[in-house]
Amino acid sequence: MNSNGIDDFLLTLNLKYTYFKEIQVSDYSQIISWINDSTFNKFLYQGLTHVTNESFSKQVNDEKFLENAKIFSQFNKLTNKLVGWCGLYFPASKIYESVKKAEIRSFVGTEFWGKGYGTEQYITLVTMGFEFFKLNKVFFGTHQDNIGTQKIYQKLNFFQEGVSRQDYFRNSFADIYRYSILQNEYNENIKKIFQSYL
Repeated sequence: MNSNGIDDFLLTLNLKYTYFKEIQVSDYSQIISWINDSTFNKFLYQGLTHVTNESFSKQVNDEKFLENAKIFSQFNKLTNKLVGWCGLYFPASKIYESVKKAEIRSFVGTEFWGKGYGTEQYITLVTMGFEFFKLNKVFFGTHQDNIGTQKIYQKLNFFQEGVSRQDYFRNSFADIYRYSILQNEYNENIKKIFQSYL
């Protein structure tokens, strides 16, 4: 997956609150502290085990190599403070190349919830998926109790594909709600909704 010019593409988005850069080792300690916070990590698969700098570094490297992931850190425009992490994950198998799809994985630090940063993550990654990588489908999912993320999906008019029943376990089983956007939906509707947030 050719990613030359992705930094220039990110600059063209001109988001209200944040900007994005490829994840750097210097960002790891803050991201790890969020992942290891029980208040924050209750909806994350990563939160099931304690994360160290070594294990997180291996995870990022493996994801970049095995899943051809494009992983970014998100910063506040005014303060340059790290506020979140996100990425586009492409199916690694050659079988899926013709499907032209990618999965979004993302989170915003606990102290920054409800401030519009999550919305800008999805605007950025969905736009990147269709405008830069020329995908046909972008998909994502969230825990049944993650109401904040579900509200983002609803206000941006993302399509709920269905429910993966009992697809997550932390003391008890929980469902994962699955959402997606197709290229034609983005061109006909979603793009206009995004522009109202820029």
